Amino acid sequence: MFNKHLTQTVQQEAIVIKQYDKGYLDGQLDSAENELEILLRIKEDSNEIWHKNSILITRIRDTEDFLKKHGRY
Repeated sequence: MFNKHLTQTVQQEAIVIKQYDKGYLDGQLDSAENELEILLRIKEDSNEIWHKNSILITRIRDTEDFLKKHGRY
């Protein structure tokens, strides 16, 4: 009886952790979408010719990759 209750408690805690992780990831993805929008605006509004290894282009690429990996882009 004790082991059954302990197993149920562990399973419930695992569900809570998964929900927390999903919520945390959703927050990171929302933030990344906002960041990408801002970075793209900076790129478009600037008069610079950005090379592919510039910090701005690298950050745009990394953010796009992160969003793609999680099905948001």
